[in-house]
Amino acid sequence: MKPLLLFLLLPVFSFSQKIKVNEIDKFTKQKRIETTVSFARQGLNCGIGFSFRSVDSTYFINVIGYGCAVGVVGKDETFIFLLSDSSTVTVLSKGIQSYTIASGGTFSRDTYEHEYYITIPDIEKLSKAKVVSVRAYYNSNYSDIDFKEAKQQVVLMKLSDVFLKELKK
Repeated sequence: MKPLLLFLLLPVFSFSQKIKVNEIDKFTKQKRIETTVSFARQGLNCGIGFSFRSVDSTYFINVIGYGCAVGVVGKDETFIFLLSDSSTVTVLSKGIQSYTIASGGTFSRDTYEHEYYITIPDIEKLSKAKVVSVRAYYNSNYSDIDFKEAKQQVVLMKLSDVFLKELKK
């Protein structure tokens, strides 16, 4: 019952862009910043969301999803954002990354959380243009996921802006 309730409440929370963590790690003494996950697309068969995190001067974008673009990401595979101005942002996988196979049930879907390196100039670019589509490479294949609704296209733009502002504090 709890997974169903979480699934039904996901649309309520998924369009908010917030900072989850901003701290100095007590062991490494490095500054860590993380955002919450913001879903750009959700449905019964496909969902994809994003979050940012940084450790000192290394920056990552996490791609979280279910049902679509699910697979093993190789260490040299990329994830591409197609922006509304026809430019692209390409990020590189942090390493070999797997996915979680669904355990069964009506709303059960394979899920993943893949992490990619990203640069400040690329985050700035994402903060200034809408994302109209993404291309996820996995299992030596790729899938394109389109964001057709205006509210889907601005999710990453807003999240990038929140993250950049926090980095400048």
